[in-house]
Amino acid sequence: MKYVATSVAAGTGMEELLLHIANQIYPPPPKRNHLQVLCRNATEFLLDTIASIFALVPPENINDETPDTYDLPDDETVNSLCCSSIAKDYDAYHAQFNPWGGPWGGCPAKKITPRLIAKTAQLTERPNTTFARARFKGIPIPQPRYPHLKQWFITEFVEGRMLLDCWNSLSMFKKFRVACTLRIYISQVHRLTRSTPGSTVEGRPIYGNVYDCAQRMLYRPLESSKKFHEWVHDIMTEGWLLHCRRHADQMREKGAFDPASLPPKPPSPDDGDSPLVFIHGDLSPSNIILSDNGVLWLIDWADAGFYPAWMEAVAAWQYGGHSRSWRHLLWFVVGPRPAIQDGWQYVPDHILRHAFGYASDY
Repeated sequence: MKYVATSVAAGTGMEELLLHIANQIYPPPPKRNHLQVLCRNATEFLLDTIASIFALVPPENINDETPDTYDLPDDETVNSLCCSSIAKDYDAYHAQFNPWGGPWGGCPAKKITPRLIAKTAQLTERPNTTFARARFKGIPIPQPRYPHLKQWFITEFVEGRMLLDCWNSLSMFKKFRVACTLRIYISQVHRLTRSTPGSTVEGRPIYGNVYDCAQRMLYRPLESSKKFHEWVHDIMTEGWLLHCRRHADQMREKGAFDPASLPPKPPSPDDGDSPLVFIHGDLSPSNIILSDNGVLWLIDWADAGFYPAWMEAVAAWQYGGHSRSWRHLLWFVVGPRPAIQDGWQYVPDHILRHAFGYASDY
């Protein structure tokens, strides 16, 4: 036990005592090993250099705005086009990858014309996509169109194949080049910072598939990176406790309670001081398109926002089971599988009570 000598008469030791008390309540973060930081920075620089050499280079002005050419006067017109033969064929193609696509079939996106894709409008996707296109000129992002529509979000259709579809047919060298390109893209995205977490829309709600497994709920805004860290830590811990309680009750019902079989408490994400960077937030093989002319496109920016960089990794590693080669290259794009990944399974169990609405309702 540490002792702090104080003297009321001499007025000495009070500052040391107060500092000691403060450090017990709010322990200071461990001192960083400067050699480790230097080695990590050197490694990142080397990997970035390799990525820049082998990355697929997009055409200049890839994100230039072009006028709308197809007449879509209202939402009813889009509704009718969603039942067209081209939409049904596109849905049948996607059904092989997602047979549980809900009432619309295999894919939430509908190909309504040879050049247009329609998705149900939600609060974040149009503003996030517009925001990203305006700031990341070197990242091919399909152009949002027809802003007058209320029920639908329309973007340009990219002629190509999802990585989910074409990945296994690519050569190992082409896969490596795709990974290099994604690393360059994500590095650009993460250079953009903000002091408050959340989406780009007014009110800064927390939003993303990574939190609630596609429940598509909005969560209250938070004031800082530390508040976000505490929020995630508390939800993960509460979800873990709920899981342990359920598991213990099941064991007691069977008359074979064994505390050793309960899962360990998940680790904390970090020390809470991580800078907030812009992230894509849903880097899955279905949201990356390799076009017929060899350009790599990033689509579906609905989950984007300002969060600690490790959230990009948490979201991306949800899809680590896609294929072994995808896993082997994913670390090169977003970093190694986070220590909290196993504990993240407890977040959806306890997060919905923090929601204040559905994204599609706003």
